[in-house]
Amino acid sequence: MFPMSQMVTPTFHGAGIVVPLDSNEVGYRELPETDGDLKKMLKKVVEAKDDDERMTRFGDLQEIVTLVQFANDECDYGMGYELGIDLFCYGSHFFHKAIRNLLPLAYQLLGRDDFGTVIEAHLDDRRKADLARLRLK
Repeated sequence: MFPMSQMVTPTFHGAGIVVPLDSNEVGYRELPETDGDLKKMLKKVVEAKDDDERMTRFGDLQEIVTLVQFANDECDYGMGYELGIDLFCYGSHFFHKAIRNLLPLAYQLLGRDDFGTVIEAHLDDRRKADLARLRLK
């Protein structure tokens, strides 16, 4: 477990994330939105009245995903990790595709490949009801 002093930023789940930083502080780049603004953006996507409106509202999120790609190219892998974790914690199935594009890659770039495998398996069977995996018969 990492000490809280190594946390580089809080996340939606409150525990924050830890990413290795080099001597020049390369490894993490802040998201361009506050957690509050990001939650509002995600809420607008989820509450869209139809798919056309939803796709329009995805535009702001897509801009952030593009910034993550630039950050990854410049070894700031924590940005994609943070966004992926935030989307996962938000919990909507509308973000599963983005999560699949962000988190496994972030885990791979951070040398945490097994976590990418876990998140993909979890998304394959994510549910909010009937959570029991073992049933007594």
